[in-house]
Amino acid sequence: MNVTHIYRGISRYFSLFLGIFALATCSTETPPVPSPTVLDSSPTISALPTSSITTTLTPTRPIYQLDTPVGENLIDQLNFLLETNGNCAYPCWWGLHPGSTTWSAADGYLEALGYSLDDRGISPESSDLKLFFGDFIYPPVENGLLSTVYDLVFYVQQSTELIIMMKTFIDIDLATILESTGIPDDIFLTVQTYDIGSAPMYYTLSLYYEDGILISVHDEYEFDMQNNILICPQSEKRRDLFAFFWDPMYLNGFFNVLPFATPGATPDDEFLSLENITEIPPESFYQMITDPSANHCIPISSDVFFH
Repeated sequence: MNVTHIYRGISRYFSLFLGIFALATCSTETPPVPSPTVLDSSPTISALPTSSITTTLTPTRPIYQLDTPVGENLIDQLNFLLETNGNCAYPCWWGLHPGSTTWSAADGYLEALGYSLDDRGISPESSDLKLFFGDFIYPPVENGLLSTVYDLVFYVQQSTELIIMMKTFIDIDLATILESTGIPDDIFLTVQTYDIGSAPMYYTLSLYYEDGILISVHDEYEFDMQNNILICPQSEKRRDLFAFFWDPMYLNGFFNVLPFATPGATPDDEFLSLENITEIPPESFYQMITDPSANHCIPISSDVFFH
């Protein structure tokens, strides 16, 4: 083999090497690196296009079990409910949850506790609601000769037979209730401005909670030396204290709740925000009522209601 042939062979291989090197350096793509295989027993979830997803929001109400109250007899059971509220927090009352408890379940439960229930038919506020009224005579343990009448008003949604709203009178002071319910979202006041002779003049103070609680004090008011209206919601002489509970998914807003909580009352009765007319916000009202050493009476200018 001569030198010329050897040189030509080397030249061909060298040219081939230069061509491959040129192609490699001109390419901008990085060869794919094989990824390791991962074994997973969970199912594969394929995402759907956004346009093909339909979302329907349906309120979900929990189901609560109505348990027999603790006690060997009816008096013990009623005292247990009065002292513990059936171990549930407002707006639940005695184990009944507005918007979750059915009327069928509540009917037998209340009848066993001594309630006499009266079906008043369709309520005037809504054709979808049925109104029930009931009361029973409860002899307190400390004196079996005395008795107290507890009134109940129920609004039942007929389409689902759910208890939507209920109202009851309660025999504990306002401070005790506030310690359980907390600071109200708003407080409204109305006063009777018409004189009916020797009869006392009344006010209604309503503590409104957005999560389905309305506590109302109905009592006499007086005038102080400056001719201000004087209301004392923590007074031991308080006439009436009632609670109204409802399902906030069904009803919201004080003036929407008002016709059910206080039948016959309307915004024309001048339910005014206590904060606006006294500069006492709900937080300060709460602190005042729950402080045993505080002055629990609130003066309000007569000009606010007596125009």
